[in-house]
Amino acid sequence: MFAFQGYVRMPQSSPVLHAVAAVLICLTCVCTGIAQEKRLQGHQKPVTSVLFVDNSSKLISASEDGAVRIWKIDTNTDSELLYKVDSRVACMTLGSDGILLSGTDNGEVIVWSVKQQRRLRSFRAHVNTTRVTTVEGTVISESESSSPLLSIGVSSDGKFIATASSDKTVGVWDMNGKGLHRLVGHTDSVNGVLFSQDNKIVISGGSDRTIRTWDMSTGKIKSIHKRHASDDLDAGISAMALLPGKSALATCGRMSQLFGDYTIRLWDIETGTNQEMTRLPDGAGTCVASNDEHIVFGTSNGQVHLWRRHATDKKPEYKFVKSWNITKISNAVTAIALSKDSKAVAVGGSDNDVIVISP
Repeated sequence: MFAFQGYVRMPQSSPVLHAVAAVLICLTCVCTGIAQEKRLQGHQKPVTSVLFVDNSSKLISASEDGAVRIWKIDTNTDSELLYKVDSRVACMTLGSDGILLSGTDNGEVIVWSVKQQRRLRSFRAHVNTTRVTTVEGTVISESESSSPLLSIGVSSDGKFIATASSDKTVGVWDMNGKGLHRLVGHTDSVNGVLFSQDNKIVISGGSDRTIRTWDMSTGKIKSIHKRHASDDLDAGISAMALLPGKSALATCGRMSQLFGDYTIRLWDIETGTNQEMTRLPDGAGTCVASNDEHIVFGTSNGQVHLWRRHATDKKPEYKFVKSWNITKISNAVTAIALSKDSKAVAVGGSDNDVIVISP
């Protein structure tokens, strides 16, 4: 179903980056030319998620410092704090009508209206109950805890939420926080979750190296696909993004303590067929985003890679366009977003500044 052309290895140095201990958000023009940088400050810890809003005129960022901020890209004004919580904000997604959904390390889902600038509701997800009983079965004590959320998705009609957790499960909820399904099957942390474009399937990927599809109406497993495998038993899938087409998907292999999986793969979820788009020489993919024309992904060694989609009569092709060295080689790109017109890429990293780069 897919084809690809070429990988170009870029130098490991960059004149753009000189920030130390900063949260990096890099807006880079994808055309050729010399970029100029704009430095902003706000977050106190690494960025975990970035999203474009308002026709890409604004950017929302979430961080390990518990803050969610909104930035006006074309001005020099400081960011506006949307809200702050006591836990790490681990993931975000944007639903219809400007509804922002975020998930935290303490298992809380926050539903926020960007237009109204207020919290609509919040609920706890992935709650686990621990009971201590006697031999006869009498409950002596009972306690509840929530597992950290690692990814969050929203259906295109804005009616349903999916959450992925370190507890190896996926939760499906309505927008009021009513639990609909708990999807059990992964044998390790679930690092990514998405709805299919027709909202009939929930797609999840995890550290167990599998992509699983689930029937949205019944919560039952539909298929299990396994391909991100290496000699390292700790490797798996770190991130996923939908591509144009009914069942097209891009995934990043996960970094691990030994070798990891340094591939970016393209999938047809309906058939399970996949192929390697590229194999990175120095680091694993950590995050991925896409639009109708491009795929962009960040790596564990601070690089960003942009590929362009070329539709043909037989199959779409993805061709390498450009790479940027964003942070020092020891710092990973931790979040990434691509504007709809492909004129800007937002990158979250582990430095304490916000850097805006434009032509």
